[in-house]
Amino acid sequence: MIKLQFEKDYKTYFARLGLKSFKDIFLYAKGSLIGKNSKRDVTAFTLENADGQREFFMKRFMRPHLKDMFFTVCKSGHPCSQGQYEWESANFLLNNGIKTYRPVCFGTENRFGIEMRSFFVTEKLTGQCLREFITKNWQGMSSEEKDRAVKNIGKFVRKIHQAGVNMPDLYVWHLYLEDENVTTCDFAIIDLHRMSQCRSIKTSQIVRNLAALDFSMIEKYFTDEMRYSLVESYLNGSSKTEIQRLCKKIKQRSNVLRSRRHAPVY
Repeated sequence: MIKLQFEKDYKTYFARLGLKSFKDIFLYAKGSLIGKNSKRDVTAFTLENADGQREFFMKRFMRPHLKDMFFTVCKSGHPCSQGQYEWESANFLLNNGIKTYRPVCFGTENRFGIEMRSFFVTEKLTGQCLREFITKNWQGMSSEEKDRAVKNIGKFVRKIHQAGVNMPDLYVWHLYLEDENVTTCDFAIIDLHRMSQCRSIKTSQIVRNLAALDFSMIEKYFTDEMRYSLVESYLNGSSKTEIQRLCKKIKQRSNVLRSRRHAPVY
C-alpha cells in the first residue's frame, strides 16, 4: 500500500516537474547526498519551474529497523512510517510555536502492514546552522554577548519542554538561527527522528536532553560559566541550589556520552 501526502500548494509544484507518485519522489536521483547509512540517507536538491526555484531536503528510509518501527507506532499511537512520523513531529512543533523545517510531503510504502520504505521532504531553512555561526563568529564576540547567546539557547530549550516535547538529539548542529543576532533571535530545530511528545517532561528527560546539548558544546568555545548560564536561563528564576543540582546531573550524563562517543569537532 502506498501513502503520499503533500502540504498546501507543493503537490502542484512537484507535479509540474513530473514528481507525482511515491516512486517519482523516492527515486529522484538529482541533488547532493549529504548523509548516509545503511538505513537512511539525506539528499539536498533544487527544483525550478515557472513558479520559481526552491531548495529542498529529502530524508529516505530504507529497510527501517524493527525497533524504529516499534518506536514510531508507540509514540504516535497509530501505524506510522518513519517519514510520516517526522512529518507529524514537524507539524506539532510548528503548531506549538517552535520553529523547524517546513514540511513539504511524505510518502510510505507498506507491505502486509509493515513499512518497507518511506521518505520525508522539507523546504530548506533560511537561517544558519548554529555550529557554523559559532565557528565563524564566536571568537569575535564579547563575553557579555556570549552569555546572552547561551541564555537565549536555554530559553529556547525551555520552550521545547514546555510544549511537552522530549528531544534526545538536542545538539548544537541541530539548532538554526533566524538571523545573525544570536543574542536575541529565535531558533529552529531539525532532525526530529527521535523526538517524542509527552504529557509532561520528566527530570530524566530534561537531564538527557541538556546533556546531549552539553556534549555538543565543545570546550574550544564554551566555558563552565557559559554552561551554568544556559541552565540558569533554562530554569528561569530557580534557586542557585537547584541550578547547581541540575548542572551536576547534566555533567554526569554528558561525561557518559563522552566516554562512549568520539568528541565533536568544529
